[in-house]
Amino acid sequence: MRILFGGLGLFAFPFLAIGGTLASLFLREADLTSWVRFRGDVAAVQGVSTGCGRTGASENRVPVFENRYAFEVDGERRTGASFATGTCLRPGARVTVEVPAGRPDVSRIAGMRRATFGPGILFVAIFPAVGLAMVLGWWGYVRRHLRLLSRGRVAMASLVGEEETRVTVNGRPVMRMRFAFDTERGVRQEAVVKTPFAAALKDDPRELVLYDPARPERVIAWDVIEGAPRVDAAGQLLPTGTFLQLASVLAAPLGAVLGPALVLYLR
Repeated sequence: MRILFGGLGLFAFPFLAIGGTLASLFLREADLTSWVRFRGDVAAVQGVSTGCGRTGASENRVPVFENRYAFEVDGERRTGASFATGTCLRPGARVTVEVPAGRPDVSRIAGMRRATFGPGILFVAIFPAVGLAMVLGWWGYVRRHLRLLSRGRVAMASLVGEEETRVTVNGRPVMRMRFAFDTERGVRQEAVVKTPFAAALKDDPRELVLYDPARPERVIAWDVIEGAPRVDAAGQLLPTGTFLQLASVLAAPLGAVLGPALVLYLR
């Protein structure tokens, strides 16, 4: 859990949780389907305004109003509400109501929308999308860590070369570090570790690494594994952290799921 949700996840998941919850709040009040519902045959019938009121929302500091109306279709009286920014129709005002063919339950005042916000509010989806991209990128990065922790082999490696790449992380240059080690079959192997934490891999004459026995060039250095477990004298992996630490790591991922779900449920 610490490897999956720690590291960059400690920033990505709160970003996803907050962004997803806020996006759900706005998108649930957005008219995202009218472009489909009002395609094809649309009848224009006369109706009358029955009043308006503020929604509590605004666009560029201009209040959004809910305009209620009534109209008749096939002799049956129907009502509805349309939304507009800065437009509040007085009761009794004549309005043109658009009604898709065969759907008298779906209507709107011409020039207005069927929800508080229009499709332009979709920009708020950028924030959870960025958070999700960061989460998926982080999981793609630590997937190799998890795989090597489960089936990798341990070796002591010596640093034989390093060079600076053009990539930086939080102002730190990512270093391309070459290590040499002997596999369990006695074969000399060289592998590359890329990390912005080069100092952590130069504090000892030899560094502990994990390699894939099927492909020994696939290596991770123990000192740069986020949330790496401890190892006992027998070489067994030991869990790290307390229950409260685990709960704190899982709080943001749970929020990323429960926040938007709660918003949609309350809707």
